[in-house]
Amino acid sequence: MSTPTSPRSSRSPSPVAAFVLGVRFLTELALVGAAAWAGAARTRSIPLAIAFGVVAAIVVAGIWGLWIGPASQRRLPDPARLALEILLFAAAAVGLAFAGRAIVGAVIGIIGVITAVAVRFVPEPDIRGEQPSRQPPPAAAPDEPAQETAQQPPREQPPVPLRRPRGRDRARPRNRA
Repeated sequence: MSTPTSPRSSRSPSPVAAFVLGVRFLTELALVGAAAWAGAARTRSIPLAIAFGVVAAIVVAGIWGLWIGPASQRRLPDPARLALEILLFAAAAVGLAFAGRAIVGAVIGIIGVITAVAVRFVPEPDIRGEQPSRQPPPAAAPDEPAQETAQQPPREQPPVPLRRPRGRDRARPRNRA
């Protein structure tokens, strides 16, 4: 008698993919840190340095989360996404070079670009609860009838909680004269 395997275990990444994805995560963190470091090195004023560093890190993390991250709703298609990743790592490397940390910038830039390219050769992790795949699901041919799925009854919506009226809709106290 064989033991059933869970769906999670059948989708776990290979050791090579896990290593590449782990290095990618570390390069993402290094990219945000490099942007903060380069931003903070632009001035000698401590409050301004803190502000520039925080803003630079937030901008880089925002760009990554909006257009590059695997769970993003606005994720760029692959050639443009790779170009944006390379641009971010190059900008961080140049920023660190101007801050006097050229070797650190070169290491982060080179490892980041190599990892960005290497990640294209491993299957994506299951972020959204879907099967790991880089290609969209095949579309049904127009001449083939659509497969019927079991009809599920519509879900009953939970009742909307009653709220007290606010503003103009609120009952006004009556004048008792």
